[in-house]
Amino acid sequence: IDAIIKITKEMSDMQKMLISLIENDDDIESFLTFFRNQMKISKNQKYFLNDLLFLIKSIDIALLNTVKKEIMYQILVKLSNEIQHNFSEDDLLSIYQNNETILLYLVENRIITINTIRKNMNYYWNKYFFPELLEDNKLLFYQYCRENKTMNDKNNIINDYLTNIDEFKLYRKENHSEDQVARIIRKDDLEAFINIVEKMDIKLNSYKIKQSFFEHQYIFCNVDLINYVVGFGSLKIFKYLLLKKVPINKFIHKYAIIGGNYEIIHILEENNIEFNSDSITTAIQYHQNEILNY
Repeated sequence: IDAIIKITKEMSDMQKMLISLIENDDDIESFLTFFRNQMKISKNQKYFLNDLLFLIKSIDIALLNTVKKEIMYQILVKLSNEIQHNFSEDDLLSIYQNNETILLYLVENRIITINTIRKNMNYYWNKYFFPELLEDNKLLFYQYCRENKTMNDKNNIINDYLTNIDEFKLYRKENHSEDQVARIIRKDDLEAFINIVEKMDIKLNSYKIKQSFFEHQYIFCNVDLINYVVGFGSLKIFKYLLLKKVPINKFIHKYAIIGGNYEIIHILEENNIEFNSDSITTAIQYHQNEILNY
């Protein structure tokens, strides 16, 4: 029991340091020093490292900010020697098989080869990793496409970006919808938002951010405009929507927790939006610890 308590405390300390690193831009080297010291005294270094890999996976799923994701991914690169010593490429693929963003980063930093991706190819990966697969071996890429009819889809992403791969890579790196309205919202650029609303004659009460190949958060697919704004904490655009009398709906409290903007939460409270036990669950799920304490 004492051993279990000790391990649990070590994991808890590591999680707190990792979240602090992401949220407060703490020194990444301090975290690495702490982690390596813990590894040295650990009786099972691979097990300890395995916990970190899964912890990164867990936090990454909830993170919306790509800059913060990048900070966390740097840990994987800086620990690449330890990771490659203890885990095979297939091991890493097994851990991150449902997280293409991390797999892409591992491929880009040569911790996993694109050939390992190809050996474990599925219909979705052929699209997501198509720039790397195409560059590595055109013959094998087009052979797979022919055999699996990957490029025959009516709305095939490869056909859409085959002549503009850099744009595909940009949207893939952003990890969210390529919809221009959505991209402006995530930057909270009010001037650009007003311009595009007028240019496209957008109906603020009914416009939705549609499902996107690049969006990995299901909650942000086919979502009302105001919920999307709140979910990304875009305060200036949110206030503008309120001025335009865009109605607040019953799901907005969840997006407010995800977005983590205190001022938006206060405004919603003033508009009689209740934050209940579901809000606590959402705060835990999306690692909004400060909101949870609030």
